[in-house]
Amino acid sequence: MSVPDSEWKLLEALPEDADMVHTVDFDVGQGVQWPPMIEDLARRRKRMVRLIGIEWQEEDQDCSGVTSTRRSEEMKTRL
Repeated sequence: MSVPDSEWKLLEALPEDADMVHTVDFDVGQGVQWPPMIEDLARRRKRMVRLIGIEWQEEDQDCSGVTSTRRSEEMKTRL
């Protein structure tokens, strides 16, 4: 399985000497995009991978499925 484009860009930007990778996915969905990246990180011998997935509740989205700006700002403040 290949690494999806957005995750590939994260891997390209990762310094070789980084021991830890911490990623926050603001619309994780089913999370099927992450296993290929985690496998690649394991091959690179990264010691720690922390993946935080945030799945918005329906009341936090407008009719198009886009998360409201207010909710996004609240999350940014907490992080």
